[in-house]
Amino acid sequence: MTARDLDPYVEWGGSRWRRQLEGGLRWLGDVSGLRVLDLGTRHGRMAAWFAHQGAEVVGVDVSDDALDDARLFAAEHGVSDRVSFVTYSGDPRDLPKGFDVVFAKSVVVLMDIDAAVDGLADALNPGGRVLLVENARGPLPLHLLRMLRRGSVRPHGAHYFTAATIDTIRRRFEVELESWDPPVVVVGGRK
Repeated sequence: MTARDLDPYVEWGGSRWRRQLEGGLRWLGDVSGLRVLDLGTRHGRMAAWFAHQGAEVVGVDVSDDALDDARLFAAEHGVSDRVSFVTYSGDPRDLPKGFDVVFAKSVVVLMDIDAAVDGLADALNPGGRVLLVENARGPLPLHLLRMLRRGSVRPHGAHYFTAATIDTIRRRFEVELESWDPPVVVVGGRK
């Protein structure tokens, strides 16, 4: 996979996000034939990317408008037959089940971490893997700069990932890769 392969699909970011995402996707390896849950799919860009890699994808989001955009994007990129989009309540207990991979970008930080970890684990098949590309607090000066720029200590109610967050994740997952260069990538398999 090259950075260019992701160009039409990455809708957020900058170079750090891309670098972290690419590292996590390399860790996942070949997803062809796997069932992938794209949690917080937004406009379906990554769901379409996974579908182009041969996965069967379900993208969930709380926004029906975003899901309408996702369906159009999938159709425009010729993957409508391998991806479906479903409205999701926002409660991790309501996640669909039976997936080999759960992918989330900047979504788990909006959830109660204990409920999220349990919901992610329940969504996965035995041996399933999770790839989270989330916001980390980062060094204090960077964190303060972000807060000043956003005008809030917790924009949108988000909780930045910390070492304690990773400890919570370790309760249900064998964390195999952890990268702290805000954003943070956490990947691992279900225990």
